[in-house]
Amino acid sequence: MAVDYESAAVAIMTPTGLRTVLEQDLSLGPKDDPARERRLEEALAQLAEASVKEASQAGASVIVIASPGQIREVLAEKVRSLAPHLHIITDSVSGGGLEGIHEVVRRDSVLKALREMDSVAAQEVVEEFLRRVSSDPSLVAYTLDDVTFAAEAGAVERAVIIDEYLYASDDEQRERFRRLMEIIEQKGGRVIIITRDSPAASMVFNMGGVVAILRYRLQRTSG
Repeated sequence: MAVDYESAAVAIMTPTGLRTVLEQDLSLGPKDDPARERRLEEALAQLAEASVKEASQAGASVIVIASPGQIREVLAEKVRSLAPHLHIITDSVSGGGLEGIHEVVRRDSVLKALREMDSVAAQEVVEEFLRRVSSDPSLVAYTLDDVTFAAEAGAVERAVIIDEYLYASDDEQRERFRRLMEIIEQKGGRVIIITRDSPAASMVFNMGGVVAILRYRLQRTSG
């Protein structure tokens, strides 16, 4: 999210781009208005609640908070008090709103941090996947066809996809992977995108480019 004294915006970063979930003007009044600080405090509290809610619904574990000045630190504390489990990254931008969001997501430092968090999350999924393969294979899915079947049933809790499949030269394959990602997210699952140089990528690649942890046991019909 990005905020200043005039505007604020919250967006979710997806593999296909940013999805804006909130954009608003902050009507704080003139600088000499005694109620200005109170209005700012209320606005930041509302932003914190909205961002935590959106992060929860999207299954996000990281929130990037950007602003000019120190507003970001105040907002970060409010988010942290509501959701201590979230990893918070703060950075400076020239302004709030969507322009500020577009500015901060181009930062190499922010992109690197987000990739590292995704890499850790993907490794956790892979480790859980391997445990379940040994103990209860009906609680996992792998290969494009199998994970698509599970996704359409609403069974996918978390999935890991290698990014190159989303940009493949094969039009049909590319669209099937992108559609799979959309189905999982629409049904409340989380998709983690990793690059081929991620620690988990080798195993995921050998499993057809995608693996998934399921919410419940899923029986497949043969033939």
